[in-house]
This record gives sequence, structure tokens and C-alpha cells, in this order.
Amino acid sequence: MASEEQLEEHYNRHFFRTEEDAEAAGVGGDEDHEMEDDAGGSGDEPSGNEASDAAGGSTYAPSGDEATGAAGGGGETSGDDPSGAAGSSGTGTSGSKRPRKARRQNTVGTGRDTIKEVDPTSGLPVEPKDVAKGYGNQLACILREVVNLNETDLRAESKAPLRAQLIARLHSRYKFLGDYASTDQTKNIVNSQALLKFTKHLSSYKYMVRKLIAEGKGFEEVHSAFPHVSQADFDAFVANEELQATKNRKLWGKEMRELNIGNHNLGSRGYEGKEPYWAKEDEAYVNAGIENPWLKYKDPLERRFIRSRYHKKKLTGELVTDPKVVTDIIWFTNDKKVLALEKKLMPTTYVVYKGRVPGVYDDWEDCRRQVHRFSGNSYKGYPTRVEAEGRYARYLAGEMRDMRRNRMKTMAFVMMVIVTMLVMFYVIVV
Repeated sequence: MASEEQLEEHYNRHFFRTEEDAEAAGVGGDEDHEMEDDAGGSGDEPSGNEASDAAGGSTYAPSGDEATGAAGGGGETSGDDPSGAAGSSGTGTSGSKRPRKARRQNTVGTGRDTIKEVDPTSGLPVEPKDVAKGYGNQLACILREVVNLNETDLRAESKAPLRAQLIARLHSRYKFLGDYASTDQTKNIVNSQALLKFTKHLSSYKYMVRKLIAEGKGFEEVHSAFPHVSQADFDAFVANEELQATKNRKLWGKEMRELNIGNHNLGSRGYEGKEPYWAKEDEAYVNAGIENPWLKYKDPLERRFIRSRYHKKKLTGELVTDPKVVTDIIWFTNDKKVLALEKKLMPTTYVVYKGRVPGVYDDWEDCRRQVHRFSGNSYKGYPTRVEAEGRYARYLAGEMRDMRRNRMKTMAFVMMVIVTMLVMFYVIVV
């Protein structure tokens, strides 16, 4: 246990605002000190009003109608971020900061981890937890290693060999047990889910390169961030960005994105990765004696949807979001037509996708399968009425298609019976 003198020396050494204050206390302000000392303290801990509580969040005064309280919960590492771990905390002083160490590149692991348990609903690893946490990041690394930057439409028929290569690389990185060890792309939910993530990671890959180019970075900077990008790939990518077809596609994507309600801050692991941080924040609210601003949203899925789209201002700590997040989602979850539709369609089972943000599926067959997996409450997780109605429309389209097929089969059977009877009658009469 450190003595009071050691603690005071540690405080003076690390937390003085200016070098003059440090010199007045008899401590050199320009000395290079280690992060950890005998007292067990860290040079990165904030001081004064910036001190964080035990739960990991900073305490702020309530602002307006929202209690801004002890939020914070830590940063999420995006699976598409090539720079590795989430940002490290800086010193809590206003003086000069020590330069950050260069972040290690995210790369495909050299070993082969064994996945002991897979969520049968989402196809994502569950156990061991430390391996499951890095699964999304590894998929992004595999994508950048195998797929060229200028590749498009991984789901096209002509890209079947490329998809097979991605799945083979996935199974060389992870060992799945039982039926999940199959490399079948349709029957194994692990592979179909991985292909979905590969497609998203390819879009994110291009977006990050595009962002670097927009910031005025050249090939050297892009290659430093993404070593798999060659000079020829970079030149082809830049030339492709100038094509009118590319500009039209980007414009369409922006218009579609505007239909979303707010931007979530879930990170690469979705709700599953964020909920532990939210639990710490909730504990910090209780310890600080501050009203938890999220408890007023009674529906748990409505609450987490709204919470995932709030952001904290860096200077004031105020919780802010797009106004549409609160108004639209509350209107949607309380709309009588939507509630009646849910009651009519949804079964009583309650399954929540782990690590996934609810979305809209591309074909009616997949949509119909999801109808039997989602309850009325989880159906509310869909962010807009347009998406919900589109989902229901695809469900009805599937039902109508089945009805037409059954009707045609019935008519064919009736015609066959009639023809058979006529033939028998003709044979008997003749």
C-alpha cells in the first residue's frame, strides 16, 4: 500500500497543469515518467473535474430535459478499422501530451482458433468469448487480404470462386465443430452470415480508402494504412471514382442512407459488444445519484435502439441525437396499425439477434423465415415504418406466390383426373 507521501508525489508528478506549478512544488515538469508507479496509479488518469468514477464514465451535470450523467463506457474497435485497438486515453492535463505509440495493424491471426459454440440463429460465434470478440475484425482482415479493392458484387454468379476462397480462408482461421465445419455457402449459417459480413466489409474498405483520398492523401498514405493496396489498384480505384456510373451509384447510396434514423455507435460487435459498457454506465448513474435518462423508454428494444444512436459531446458531455430517432421510433412502436399487424403475424417466440443491427432482407424467402423468429417486441426494432411495411410486403408476396403455385397444382391435378376419366370412358364405350 502506498504511503500518503508517495501518492502526493505521484499526483504532483503527473497532474500539474503547467510546468511552473510543477517547479513550484519541487517537481521537474519536463521529466519523462513511466505510466505506472509504486502507488499503482496511471499517468493517463484525468484529474479534478475530469476524474472518472469507478464505472468508467464521467459525471456531468444534467442538461435540459436529459440527464447527461455518467456516460462513457469505452470505445469500440471497428472491424473495418485497420489501425487496431480503440484509441488510448490521453493525459488529463492541459499541458503537453506524450505522443501516442503507433497502432499495430489489424492482420489475420497466424493461429487457428476453435469455435466451441455458435449462435444457431445469427451464425455468430459465442464461445470462447475472447475469440468471439475478435471475430468481426478478423473477417474484415480476411476480406482485405483475399479481395481486391476494386472488386464488386461478391454475390454475383461469376464470383463463386472468390466466395469459395473467402470461406476456405475463414475455416483455415477458425475451426468450427459439428455441422458448422461444412464449407457449404447456403446450408451452413456460419458461412452465409460470413458472406453477408464480407459484403459489408468490402463497402467499408472502399469507403475508408475513398475518405483518405478526399483528405488529400496519396498512394503512400493509403498503402501505409492498407498494405494490400498496390499502386495499380490505387490508380484504378481513383480512375473508377471519376466515372459517371460510380457517381450515380454513390448518389443513390447517399439517398438511401438518408432514410435511416440516425447513426448508431455500436461498433463492430453490435449490441452484444455495447451492452457491457451500457451496464457500467447504468451502474455509474446509480453511484452518482443521477437519474438514468434511458429508463423512461419502457420497451427494452426501443430503449437500446434509441440509446445506440445517442452521442456525447466531447466538451460538455451532453447527450445528443438526431431528432428523428426519438420522434419516429416512438411513433412507430405505438402506431395502432403496426401493433395490430404484429399481433396478427408474429408468434410468441422471442429471439434477439446477437451482435446484429436489425435490417431488411433482400428476398421474400429470407423474410418469411425471419417472421417465424421474431416476436412482436423485436419487430419494433426495425427503425422505420417504411422498412417494416417493405418487410411485410415481401412476406405477403411470398404467401401469394405459394397460393398461385398451389392453385396451379390443383388445376393440373383436376385436369389430369378429367382426362383420365375421359380416356377410360372412351375405352369402355369403344
